[in-house]
Amino acid sequence: MPNEKPRLPAIVQRAVTSARRPFEKISSQGGNLVTWERESMFAMQALVSNTLLQKCENHTIRDAVINIASIGLSLNPVLKHCALIPRYNTTLKIYECHCDPMYQGLIAIATDGGAVTNVWAEVVRDRDREDGNFKYFAGTEPRVIHTPDPFMSEEMRGEVIGAYCVAEITGSKHPKVEFMSIEEIESVRDKSELYKKKKKGPWVDWFEEMAKKTVIKRAQKTWPKGTGRLEKAVQLAHIADGYAELEKNKPIDVVPIEVISAEQAKELRDAARKAKLKVERIYKAFNIDKMEELPLKNLKTCQKRINIAGLINILKTAEKDPPVKVSAKAFGMTYAELEGLGAEYQTKAMLCE
Repeated sequence: MPNEKPRLPAIVQRAVTSARRPFEKISSQGGNLVTWERESMFAMQALVSNTLLQKCENHTIRDAVINIASIGLSLNPVLKHCALIPRYNTTLKIYECHCDPMYQGLIAIATDGGAVTNVWAEVVRDRDREDGNFKYFAGTEPRVIHTPDPFMSEEMRGEVIGAYCVAEITGSKHPKVEFMSIEEIESVRDKSELYKKKKKGPWVDWFEEMAKKTVIKRAQKTWPKGTGRLEKAVQLAHIADGYAELEKNKPIDVVPIEVISAEQAKELRDAARKAKLKVERIYKAFNIDKMEELPLKNLKTCQKRINIAGLINILKTAEKDPPVKVSAKAFGMTYAELEGLGAEYQTKAMLCE
């Protein structure tokens, strides 16, 4: 039918929906800067409109969507903060989906934290300098004056000769200014595998945006460090731009989480089984899919939960003959607390200190 909307293959839809649990977990740890409902919708829209994205390996689509939560940048095309892009891996002979933060997204992250109040980046063209529309004053009060004629086309302004980034830092009287010449920008471009091998991609289609992105990535190294979101976004941008291998493009948490060991996970499962506590209840309580994902910081809380469940099971099933003796000290509680639980479950057990 001529008016029928394009449909997304079911296997591609599942690649997106399989990211939901880890997406929501990472997003909640990072302050819920992006939501699953909105970003999954934007991801589906991007996939519907791009047949190359649909050819990407499913696990790379899943990882790319999860990485949206890691950096807290939206796929909303109006914002131009982040996008899903396809890349062909010439070694593996497969298409890969990447989460690609745009330069506007890098600016948004930098200013979100408050340490940087304002950031902007621009390219400078040949006529800008010739006509005196570009000036830079160094020294103790650095500043940039750039006044290109808004009615002149890019062709009239001439070739790009460089780019710069200006960042205003909270608490500082003077901005941080970073420059890159066209030779430096092209040197970065030439390290991109996609450009080097195919002479195509974003460096061909959106050279000006890539130049701005490049100078921002260099400049951010001198800015105050925040939560790590900016550094992670830059890492993903490097990968998407073709400066790193797929093996490094794994979902990354906003804050690295130390989890329990395999031995501790086994001990918890055994303890839960003994306490007649279903492990699914533990998974739900701590928002995990398996015991090995339990954060180390929650280990004692989980042990206490299992301990109490075991105690309750004993109190509920105790018989007078033979008498079951329950010690408050053995369960790490006071006699008054144990007595309260005993009364609640009308236990037949013999309670003691």
